[in-house]
Amino acid sequence: MPDGGDVAVGDDSTLVDDLIQPFNLQAGRAHGPALTGRLTRLGPLADDVLNRHDYPEPVALLVGQSLALGATLAGALKFNGVFTLQMQGDGPVSLVVVDITTADEGATYTLRSYAKFDAEKLEALESPSARALLGKGYLALTVDQGDHTERYQGLVELVGDTLAEFAQHYFRQSQQMDAAVMVSAGREGDAGAWRAAGIMLQRVADQALDTAYQQAVILRTEVEPSAESALAAAEEAFRQGKIGALDLLDAQRTLFAIRRQSVDAHAAYHRAVIAIERLIGGPLHQTTQQSGDKP
Repeated sequence: MPDGGDVAVGDDSTLVDDLIQPFNLQAGRAHGPALTGRLTRLGPLADDVLNRHDYPEPVALLVGQSLALGATLAGALKFNGVFTLQMQGDGPVSLVVVDITTADEGATYTLRSYAKFDAEKLEALESPSARALLGKGYLALTVDQGDHTERYQGLVELVGDTLAEFAQHYFRQSQQMDAAVMVSAGREGDAGAWRAAGIMLQRVADQALDTAYQQAVILRTEVEPSAESALAAAEEAFRQGKIGALDLLDAQRTLFAIRRQSVDAHAAYHRAVIAIERLIGGPLHQTTQQSGDKP
């Protein structure tokens, strides 16, 4: 990959260029943030990376936005290794790759990028949107932390017209979570330095975790035992000839439906746990057991 540059994760006191700034929004909740997010500002780094290549303006714009998107997504993870954003399609730009490397769990990142394009197809393009540039294809996100850690990759179809819409579709399809993403890139003036920026907002998953946990507990400890008792009573009444087979069948169906709801609630709980673990970059049960919360 071509050479790139470094970007740092900032503190809460200031915003400067070449920085990924985490933030939380309370949004009226009594405890903990309702939203978590990352703001990425790329100045000299974006300019340096893009000026290393003689990209046509639409391709440079796409690569600049991809740098901002990749840095914003990588900023939501805690890892040592390489995070790769790759988009491949059948359009004039057949490949865009952004590699982001960190060795200090996200304190600093090194960014590199590459794009492959067909100049003739690009010249014939009327509207240089991300969709028009890339055409039909896929978006892949990969986290490689070395030989001793399992490599993660998520792959989805390119859905939407912009890079932000591609990313939002990835979160809905692959991560099963809501996320709002915006990216931008451009020059300062007609031929000035390149700049790029990105922002991502995610709902904090602890509320979903609490809701799923409460639903699973109520179904398991209250609703399901009640349905089992009702079925046992119906079976006894059927043996005594007090009710018919249809009444007994209704009691059985009710219990089976509740058990299915209980399984669904437990699945929702574990999905919420996985979502939080992706946000915090580690296993949730170690933290919750130490603090006396739910296992």
